[in-house]
Amino acid sequence: MRSLFAAVVSLAAVVAAPVHAAVVQGKVVEAGTNTPLAGATVSVVAPGFFFLPVVVASAQTGADGRYTIDTDAIANPVAIVTTAPGFAGRSHVGERCPAEPIFCYQAATKVTLSNAAPLTADVALGHAARIRGTLRDRATGAPPAPDAYIQIRHVGSPALMHLAATSTAAADGSFEFGDLHGGTYEFRASASVANVSDRRYLSYAWPDLHCDGVQVSCDTLATQPLVVADGALLDDVDAELRTGAYVRVRMISDGNGSWIQHSAVASAPADASHRIDGFIEADGYSATGPLLPGAINLHVRPYATLAYPAKIYPNLPCNTDPCDLSGAPTIDVAAGATVTLNDIHVAPLRTASGRVTDQATGLPIANATVAAGALVPPTFGLWGFVAEATAQTDADGRYVLEGFGSEDVALVTRQAGSGWIDRGWSDVECSGANRFCNDAATPFTLLDFFAQPHPAGIDFAIARGATLSGRVVFAGSGAPAANYAVAAVPASHGLAGKPVFTDAQGNFSVGGLTPESYFLFASPHAAFANSPGTIWPSLPCSVLWIDSPIDCAPTASHRLTPAAGGSIGDLTIVVPDLDAIFGDGFEP
Repeated sequence: MRSLFAAVVSLAAVVAAPVHAAVVQGKVVEAGTNTPLAGATVSVVAPGFFFLPVVVASAQTGADGRYTIDTDAIANPVAIVTTAPGFAGRSHVGERCPAEPIFCYQAATKVTLSNAAPLTADVALGHAARIRGTLRDRATGAPPAPDAYIQIRHVGSPALMHLAATSTAAADGSFEFGDLHGGTYEFRASASVANVSDRRYLSYAWPDLHCDGVQVSCDTLATQPLVVADGALLDDVDAELRTGAYVRVRMISDGNGSWIQHSAVASAPADASHRIDGFIEADGYSATGPLLPGAINLHVRPYATLAYPAKIYPNLPCNTDPCDLSGAPTIDVAAGATVTLNDIHVAPLRTASGRVTDQATGLPIANATVAAGALVPPTFGLWGFVAEATAQTDADGRYVLEGFGSEDVALVTRQAGSGWIDRGWSDVECSGANRFCNDAATPFTLLDFFAQPHPAGIDFAIARGATLSGRVVFAGSGAPAANYAVAAVPASHGLAGKPVFTDAQGNFSVGGLTPESYFLFASPHAAFANSPGTIWPSLPCSVLWIDSPIDCAPTASHRLTPAAGGSIGDLTIVVPDLDAIFGDGFEP
């Protein structure tokens, strides 16, 4: 099976389809001495997938500096780019190029290759300039985390803006840019603080400028460029990074008391155009930074914007985006501090409530799950009913749902794993016919929360369902097949339901089934798209797409028909051992 990357590369080759044979030849020498340059790479760069440049052919020079590229010409004009370690790259007519050939395509003179005559492209390369230095924490002298990102960009002329390069710092904070053309470069860096989770330094620009996008715009820094001559080494670019301040806050629901997923945005007072976004940490706090010292406004907006109101800290309504900051209180942030604010409490804008009971006895069912969500069209791994929010019933079977943000909302119980036949609102049995409430045509009654934001009496009476259980094992060895997807496939239409997964011992249990005939389908692929698999007990089968029936011909002997509320257990599905068949060559 080909990977997605391989498919994209193949498609790129189709876009840059050859039309006839062509030859590019020539000689590469060292500028100034005309000494033949061995080991240089000459690349043919053409527009590929989405018209992004790709190298479609290349060759290296021999000891005499000569090269020949036998290639298929490309319908679109191409750039010929020559690069070599320790030398600055050039196009075939001498235009300056960065070390990566594809980034020279837009700036280079283009040529159309033909089979009429070879294209001769002789190039002289000069010795490259280099920029070298270190990144250090100003306070501690320690190097930053390994994700440090450093960028230089030629600022001497608009025509040379493509002469840019990026680098990362080594573990000791050192970095080097090589194969540069001499010139004037802007230097910027960003990095995370080593051994401190989710904390970054302020953005840096040479020689000692810092910005946060709030107090100081990073676009308007008066940077001092670095100047390096052709063939020269600039080796004292040592940058000291400053830690910024962070502001932490939680948004708490006054309904169920839980913290709410949200974004927090810090902005300059009365100016929402200068802002920086925060991120959610594991404890429910958003952390916004790094920030320079000064006063800020903090906008706190729930991810589910229809479920909860947005606020300007501490409790000013925010009904627009960006928020109206007139009269908004400010928060004073000290240099390098971490400020943890008091929680913001909000009432849910919409809820749904009701009760879950046993259909047979009328008794309440405690700890039952009710979900609010929507039916999602088939995609890779995501289809059918997808829950946005869930709630558990109390001892009296009562629940209150909140936190769902879609306009069209369906409510469904989620008790199949506990052996109950799920039901959707209103009075929809989740059966094999509707793929257990995952078919796009499942007739849910959608709730209109604009007309009634807090509907009550959304009650469900559910019945005990049937169960199919057993193990998935590998052929030959009998070893358990862990993490296999197992799905009930109603024999009436052959479309798989959503799968359960085997445990470490290969055990599975598919519950909450209505009394009808099923096939059991097991596969190593959870997405059920171009998925090879096995029908119980050992019939090879596959599913080509989520909405396609199983692609095999099971017989009556493969059917499993549990009684209402009954159970068929000790089922063994024998699947091929793909590792034994393919070894290291199998690509899931």
